Amino acid sequence: MKKILCCAAALLFGAVSFAQSNNSDVLQLGASNVADVNQTGTINNSDVDQIGSFNDADVDQIGSNNLSNLRQGFDNVNTYYNSNNSDATVYQEGADNVSNAQQYGFGTNSADIRQEGATNNSFLDMNANGGASVADIDQLGDRNISHAQQWGYDHDITVSQVGDENYSNAFQYWGSTGNVGVITQTGNNNSSTQLQDSNNGLGTVNQEGDRNTSFVWQNLLGGEMNTSSVNQVGDDNNNTTNQTGSLNESTVSQTGDWNMSNTDQTGTSHMSTVTQLGNSNMSTVTQSN
Repeated sequence: MKKILCCAAALLFGAVSFAQSNNSDVLQLGASNVADVNQTGTINNSDVDQIGSFNDADVDQIGSNNLSNLRQGFDNVNTYYNSNNSDATVYQEGADNVSNAQQYGFGTNSADIRQEGATNNSFLDMNANGGASVADIDQLGDRNISHAQQWGYDHDITVSQVGDENYSNAFQYWGSTGNVGVITQTGNNNSSTQLQDSNNGLGTVNQEGDRNTSFVWQNLLGGEMNTSSVNQVGDDNNNTTNQTGSLNESTVSQTGDWNMSNTDQTGTSHMSTVTQLGNSNMSTVTQSN
């Protein structure tokens, strides 16, 4: 009987040990950095690297097999890009979620990433010479993907995806400053790509429904103060907006199914407003000077 009890106790200990097999690695190089990692569940993995001073990292993982890689500052073959006074928060609840957040800039970047559900994937990159940029990424559902990059100064990206299998790509280019990108998607299988190579540009995309697609590109050749607003409610709607120059403004609103809008503005101070209600409508606007 004693042998049986010992074997049972050994099995129970092994089960408990496996159930608590979370992994956390923290590396901090600099001064006055703070890292707080909380893991509840099984097989969660967190890696926090902080190079610089006065950086703050907060990681919470609840569930199973979630992965978070958080880096503030970067060591590239003994070349250090210090990140100072940067702040990052990662929250993952569910299973098989992946978050990669990198803030290489010289300081005061802020990132807030929240994922609830299963198999969501978020990638955020704020590059080496940037600073004072803000990113807020929220994903609720399953198999959503968010890709955000901010190369420059004082950029702001906000991404919210609620549903399943939505895709978001937001990119603020190197050398630009003060751009704001907002992407909100509610439903399933929606896709939004927004690229800004400018100063003080504003791009907002709202999609509600299923299988809607939006592509916005502002200032391939540089420019300032371009504004793009896209609102699509329904299913299978498609928008393409291209703006090159300065002080251009595009507003697209589509409500219904299978609508399509194409807007191309090149030059200065153009304004376009497209409103489509119903199904299978198509609009093309081309303006230049």
